[in-house]
Amino acid sequence: MFSRVSVVRLLAVPVLLALGGCLSGPRELTYLNEADLAHYRDVATRIVDPNSDDDRAETARRAEMAAEPRRLSQPGQQEIWDLSLQETMKLGLKNSEIIRESGTFLSPSNRLLNNPEFAASVFNPAIQETNVQFGQRGVEAASADFDTTFSSSMTWGGSNSIQRINNLGLSAGDTLEEDTGRFRASLSKITGAGTQMSLSHNWDYTANNQPNQLFPSSFFGTAQSPTLGLQMRHPLLAGAGTEYTQIAGPRLGRFGGATSIVGVNQGVVISRINSDITLTDFEVAIRNLVKGIEDHYWDLHLAYRVYHTQKVALDSSEQTWRMVQGDPRRPAAEKAQARDNYFEIKGQTESARADLYSAESRLRRLIGLPVNDGRIIRPSDEPITAQFTPDWKSSLVDALTRRVELRRQKWSIKSLQLQLTAAESLTKPQLDVVLGYNVNGFGDDLLGQTNRPHRNAYRSLADGNFTGWEAGVQFNMPLGMRTAQAQVRNLELRLAKARKALDEQ
Repeated sequence: MFSRVSVVRLLAVPVLLALGGCLSGPRELTYLNEADLAHYRDVATRIVDPNSDDDRAETARRAEMAAEPRRLSQPGQQEIWDLSLQETMKLGLKNSEIIRESGTFLSPSNRLLNNPEFAASVFNPAIQETNVQFGQRGVEAASADFDTTFSSSMTWGGSNSIQRINNLGLSAGDTLEEDTGRFRASLSKITGAGTQMSLSHNWDYTANNQPNQLFPSSFFGTAQSPTLGLQMRHPLLAGAGTEYTQIAGPRLGRFGGATSIVGVNQGVVISRINSDITLTDFEVAIRNLVKGIEDHYWDLHLAYRVYHTQKVALDSSEQTWRMVQGDPRRPAAEKAQARDNYFEIKGQTESARADLYSAESRLRRLIGLPVNDGRIIRPSDEPITAQFTPDWKSSLVDALTRRVELRRQKWSIKSLQLQLTAAESLTKPQLDVVLGYNVNGFGDDLLGQTNRPHRNAYRSLADGNFTGWEAGVQFNMPLGMRTAQAQVRNLELRLAKARKALDEQ
């Protein structure tokens, strides 16, 4: 036994060390030479280029092969490419894996340059279908909540420890030598009604030198880890039923606990609606692309007509100028006027040709062609000149029933309505029924041919003499339900906004 003075001395040592550290203050760092920060400054401000040497070489090769755009100063001889509207549409749809938007090239709002992740493409429906992000899951990811999960583990251990007291046949001072093993395997599944079920198979193994036990080593099951166990948990109030599970996903997690309220848009039904909304966005992008191609096609047709008109006017003014210039009877003022008229029309002709080149390049960009491939597109179709007078009422009905934006908004309203139904379910208390049944086995050997009792662990398990069961309910309710009520109120406001937006549309 320590004396009282010795105990006080032992306690005083760490106290004095702590006080000494506090009184010493911060230690000042001293450098032998001036610190050179140039290396760190260069590294900190360096911009890393993600391109490799091969990427740079490929970029340079493609830039070398690209032809210059058409310019007035270098018109050159261009091969005429007569293209019909139908052929133009086919080219545009074929080359539009990334769907381009008309009039956004080099614009600050061009999503393809500023935010390509959100650019419309033919990949978007498939991306949404396979999405696994929270709140945007596809049907496959939402259906995965109901997949059966298999888990298994096997561990071994050993220990040697001194016995301090007489225990289980060992005297104080003896060494307890023990080897242990543990096997765990389980199958768990969540049903469409939100019920969680699990089937487990477990073995515990121990071998030690305690003399007063039935066998030196044995395989067995415990109440916490039964050899063969079946457990079930089913919600009765909050999150109960197939409707909630299909909308919001299962409320019960994989480990038997109730999930927190983090949204009610994880179910298969909402995922299917999200896929339908993505399809409507894709449909809108294709519709706008087709309209843009047709508009640019006829714009190019108009540019050709304007240029042809200006070219005829230029030839006529040149002829007039030469006629006036060669007539000695014409006054100088009339000759100057004819000359000025010629150069004015020539400028307008050059401007019309520049507009033609610009219209042709816009059409090329929209249908996915290079800006210059040695040919110049010329529309071969003529616009329809017949008068068309649509019926007002039938056109209005078609617009209200076929407009893609209205269909998309209706899908959004349907999604919010379903989410509101699921959110109202979470305003109820959480009441779950819990059931369990297990069978335990025991034996000296795990397997083996023997008729001696308690020798074969699996035979003991098959006999089913050591069973257990449990049944009960679990109740949980946050007082006030403020999170659940706030979620309901939020969905009500979003639904009201969506309906008002549909009316305005």
